[in-house]
Amino acid sequence: MRRFTIVFSLCLLGAITLQAKEDREYTPFDRGIDAPNSLFIPKGTFGGGLTVSFNSFDIGSAESGYTLLSPVLTGINGSFNTFSIAPQVSWFFADNLSAGLRFDYSKTGLNLGNADLSLNEDLGISLSDISYQRQSYKGALTLRNYMPIQHSRRFALFVEARLSGAYAQSKNVRLDEGLRHGTYQDIYKAALDLVPGICVFVMNSVSFEVQVGVMGISWQKIVQTENQVKQSEIKRNGGNFNINLLSIGFGVNFFLMDKWHRPVKK
Repeated sequence: MRRFTIVFSLCLLGAITLQAKEDREYTPFDRGIDAPNSLFIPKGTFGGGLTVSFNSFDIGSAESGYTLLSPVLTGINGSFNTFSIAPQVSWFFADNLSAGLRFDYSKTGLNLGNADLSLNEDLGISLSDISYQRQSYKGALTLRNYMPIQHSRRFALFVEARLSGAYAQSKNVRLDEGLRHGTYQDIYKAALDLVPGICVFVMNSVSFEVQVGVMGISWQKIVQTENQVKQSEIKRNGGNFNINLLSIGFGVNFFLMDKWHRPVKK
């Protein structure tokens, strides 16, 4: 019995040693992200893009207000407009990896002549002579990594880290029985965001992209002055990890490649 136990133990030890040797001979799993044929945008490329949007609405008139939801929201007249522009530049210091600068400017304006809100027969609110203006300036440093889809030269996913700082001003003015009431705000903000997206080249040097913010750490301070007398402030900081539908952005980028990667006429 003792001899059988010794022989069995030796066989088991030999099987474990052989299995360990076979495990060492296995080929390591390679996802292919860093494979040589995964080149999407080569080192030395300069990129640039511009996003512009503009919206303007004129609702109703002084003589006849517009009814948006009868009988709840009636007698509306006023105007609303937004404008934003966001240029950006980047340079690829390595294959598929770029560093860049981004600047965002936006302006929003609202002038409400009149609006009547009726919740029921006994409860109603009338708003008139309200003006709201806001301007914001934002600068950011970016670091972006492209990951081709199935080694494609046309489609790729990307992830962009964005360190930004912003300053905004807003003004809200209301006239009440000839008296002017106003609130002025200075807004300061800093953030570190992670923005993934998808990119497709529609031409050799022109790409279209869609991006959405999913994670960020932010700090914000608002200094408010009311009627040029009362002053107060609010500070906010925090982080999030979710899909922010309000941050979905569309853009077009142009790329200038170095002489080693430009198309050559034959």
